[in-house]
Amino acid sequence: MKRKLLPILLTAVLLAACGSRPSPNKEKPSGDSAASESSPSDPAVSEISITDTDETEDPGRDAALQAVQGTWYDINGDTVLTISNDRMTVTENGHEYTYRFRLAEKYGRYVIQPYESSDHFGVMSDIEIEDGRLTAYDEVLDGDGHNYKFVSEETLAAEKEIRDYSKDLPKTIDSSEITEFELSFTIGSGRTYGTEDWYDGSYSWTIMKTDDGSYEMDMRGMGSSYVMFQFRGEVSEEYVRGLADLIREEGIAGWNGYYKTNNVSLPPYSLNVTYASGEELRILAGGNAADTCVFDLPKLLDYADRQDLGREW
Repeated sequence: MKRKLLPILLTAVLLAACGSRPSPNKEKPSGDSAASESSPSDPAVSEISITDTDETEDPGRDAALQAVQGTWYDINGDTVLTISNDRMTVTENGHEYTYRFRLAEKYGRYVIQPYESSDHFGVMSDIEIEDGRLTAYDEVLDGDGHNYKFVSEETLAAEKEIRDYSKDLPKTIDSSEITEFELSFTIGSGRTYGTEDWYDGSYSWTIMKTDDGSYEMDMRGMGSSYVMFQFRGEVSEEYVRGLADLIREEGIAGWNGYYKTNNVSLPPYSLNVTYASGEELRILAGGNAADTCVFDLPKLLDYADRQDLGREW
């Protein structure tokens, strides 16, 4: 009888010991148990929590978590992040969305990821933690996504400040013989530049004088994921000389050397013209400085339309 009881007693002892040992992979509670099991919209826990399933202390992760606390403003739009402990509230277009997140290492730096691998931040990617910034992008495949660049309120004004890198170049052009012409711009994101019948998209217009003295022109418009139109072919010397006359009549050379920009990620516009005399016309604007165009862009586009560009609108 004693021999039968001994294995049973040993088994009971082993089961009790195993039941009292915490699993090494079990998540540490984030604050009290009620907070750790709450939905993303519940108030954040009262203490900074471990945001990884690895229970090993990581001073780098802890420091990164402390560094991202607070309110962050997207300099490329109006999105605001408010981070408290391991909760992040995204305010966008008048709506608020709250997520629980974790920190993970990616490409040698920490990133903010949804707490559960099956979750996501809407269409926003993982958020990379850079020096004084948080950056992300829209995960879209069939169009132009938004690039997020979040900064603190203290640095927001400096990021948006327009800087002047203009050069003191001649403000008159004597030659009327163009050898190279290049114009690029983007319509959209609230920019129309006074155009009426040009769709949103990115445009480029180039003219090159070839070795035999003829002129090759290329002009195209690109939508977010398709070609809107493209012209490529020879144009006459009279057509190019008329373009040079228009540039002179509009006084565009008075802006020669203009270059202003800021840290906002919006498409630039540029105009570069080289003449047979060696004279050059250089105009560039980026970021918010490109919200308006210093020369009359619609007049240049009206002239471009004198050539059949193959536009169907």
